[in-house]
Amino acid sequence: MRAINKVQAVLDRDPRNVDLLNPARRVVLNRQDLSRASELFTARRRGRPEALAGAANLARVKLAQHDEAGAANEFHAALELAPTDATLVADAARVYEKQGNIDAAIAAYESLYRQNPQAKQFAANNLAMLLSLQIG
Repeated sequence: MRAINKVQAVLDRDPRNVDLLNPARRVVLNRQDLSRASELFTARRRGRPEALAGAANLARVKLAQHDEAGAANEFHAALELAPTDATLVADAARVYEKQGNIDAAIAAYESLYRQNPQAKQFAANNLAMLLSLQIG
């Protein structure tokens, strides 16, 4: 715990210190301190809003905290940065589906299908599953 306190003291003085934010986030995630992880990932997003990892990881933390709306918002931001990342699309689509927003999940997979030739089969399989949910 002392290590995280020392890192926090440095981050308090220099909140944009990305070199310290990465190990600090890993420590709090390993300890399952989701509220602290959320704070650190949010700080990362403020410091570098264009950073894909910050948005994606914050989305996953929000999901672990059962904040589906917050997770969906962060996944949306991450998808704007990397719409062809198959893992990111799948994570976002699961959140959209859980929220009952099948159309958003379908749109994410359709975009992936059109933009990422390596992920066409993956996207097609997931699209078929989602479309069957709409029909059934």
